[in-house]
Amino acid sequence: MNCKYICVREAYDYIDLGDKKDNLTSIELKGLTSYLSNKYNNKRIIEFKQDKIRFINYTGIIALDNLLIEILPKISLSNNIDKDRKMLIQMLTMCNKLPLNIEQSNSINTSKNNLLDILVNMYIENLENEVRKGFNLEYISESANINTLKGKLLLKEHINKNYINKSKVYCNYDNYSYDNFLNQTFKHACTIVLNKIYDEKTKSKIKKILKLFVDVSDYNISLEKLNNLNFDRRNERFKLSYEFAKLIIKNESSKNTYGYKNAFSILFEMNILYEEYI
Repeated sequence: MNCKYICVREAYDYIDLGDKKDNLTSIELKGLTSYLSNKYNNKRIIEFKQDKIRFINYTGIIALDNLLIEILPKISLSNNIDKDRKMLIQMLTMCNKLPLNIEQSNSINTSKNNLLDILVNMYIENLENEVRKGFNLEYISESANINTLKGKLLLKEHINKNYINKSKVYCNYDNYSYDNFLNQTFKHACTIVLNKIYDEKTKSKIKKILKLFVDVSDYNISLEKLNNLNFDRRNERFKLSYEFAKLIIKNESSKNTYGYKNAFSILFEMNILYEEYI
């Protein structure tokens, strides 16, 4: 699947409107403005001029179906996109907008990949490294009608369900399982980014991870629970992967929102970012 990729510098580069390769069509512009207006509560993100637009006040990534726009700060005097992208990542790292340390951010190859590819690859590689050491397993409370007594007999439910079938018992018990909230979060984040990435190597990595989580349930992740998950010595090693997954999930827009099947964006307000960085 082909994707229209446009990279601009915030408050500097314009995108022409039209039908050429690096232009925005009228349909794309209409969808883009509608999406941004709704998701970001009518904040001023786009500045209009005759037959062209530019982004102001925000940097980051906007991915809408087959359109991917990367917005970088205008920092380098030599119009070096690589330096601008690297500087943005360092700023986000120092201001705790990305779950990285400075050494990690300095080692990232920013010359060949856009910001979204970089974020997804960091997430997938970190998660893959931890899964190789073993999955996160937790005791999950389950209730079921089973053949033998296990855990605690739920008498009321047992009578209601088994007054005819005497071979079953309805019990509540703890099952040591990898189908838990942490793994459900990882799977959901992988599912989101699979539809946003067009690099085949990265897509292959995501599909490999998803195969490992094939028996993990597909749930809509509660944002309240996402923000309040506690880590302990058993799952602490997954914390970095979880921070990446949380960043992805919190910036997803639900399917068919604003007319798009795969709407997704991560934007950072530059005025605030500059103040925090300084």
